[in-house]
Amino acid sequence: MTQEEWPARLATSVAAQVRRHRERRGMSAQQLSDACKNLGLPFSRSALANFESGRRPTISVAEVMVLGKALGVPPIELIFPVGQQDEVEVLPGQNLPPWVALQWFAGEDSFGRRFHDDGKIYSEDQEEYEQSATFAYRWHKIYVKQCLEAKNEADGARKAATVAETDAEANAHLRHARSEEAQYRTNRELLREHRQRMRHDGITPPEMWGVLADIDEGGRDGEHQEAR
Repeated sequence: MTQEEWPARLATSVAAQVRRHRERRGMSAQQLSDACKNLGLPFSRSALANFESGRRPTISVAEVMVLGKALGVPPIELIFPVGQQDEVEVLPGQNLPPWVALQWFAGEDSFGRRFHDDGKIYSEDQEEYEQSATFAYRWHKIYVKQCLEAKNEADGARKAATVAETDAEANAHLRHARSEEAQYRTNRELLREHRQRMRHDGITPPEMWGVLADIDEGGRDGEHQEAR
């Protein structure tokens, strides 16, 4: 096999997944063709038949996206059939497990990230991956989640303190609330600093809302007066 044949091999692999998902859903080739047309990208029945049979050894990104939607499957699974085979030729002559390849393609991890026997992580482009906008957005989502979890926990503890049956129980809830509020402030600062780094690297952060709407001004929402 030559490297020049890789696009055709990739198209053949995608075609097998299109056929598998179509048959799994009980769709005829005509029904799939009609579904693609309704989504705005005509894919004739004959073209679909030629593709599934290997007589049309090409597939575009646009077609993969529309086929995925028409088949009710994430388009990326047409390229990397997770749970269906042990390896996929992700680049010419380079095979990876489909799940590992999918994570790289989706920006969730670096290329071919593996764990050594000693537990250390190996990847040939980890440093480059960590400079990507996708990596920055991934961590932004984590920081936001941590902020909201701490805020909700603190609010819940303070609410519980107002209905506690004893002073001891109320004080326990308040101690927990103060701890979570401190964590919330820490998480807010981490998020604010992360957004600053994103802008420094030329990446526009996501728009914020609710209690985090003022995050870029360093607001300290979530602090409460200690209940007596």
